[in-house]
Amino acid sequence: MVRDVRDIASEPWPFPSSLMVACVGMAENDTITLDANKLEDAIWVSREDVRTVLAGGDGPFLPPPAYAIAFTLLTAWAEAT
Repeated sequence: MVRDVRDIASEPWPFPSSLMVACVGMAENDTITLDANKLEDAIWVSREDVRTVLAGGDGPFLPPPAYAIAFTLLTAWAEAT
């Protein structure tokens, strides 16, 4: 379950009448239930890991390009206190 969901950004998606929305929320536990039809993999990462990866260091995932909404979302989350 996720609570306290907040909208961070949005951008047009290249399908007719579609919008990609980037949100953050508070997970009530660390269980991940993966829908393999929608996602290939999912992991929990710390803010420190995100900061390291976005700064060009090694971490548990590859950074998205700076123009991607995923970069905007990760940056906003990494800079939150």
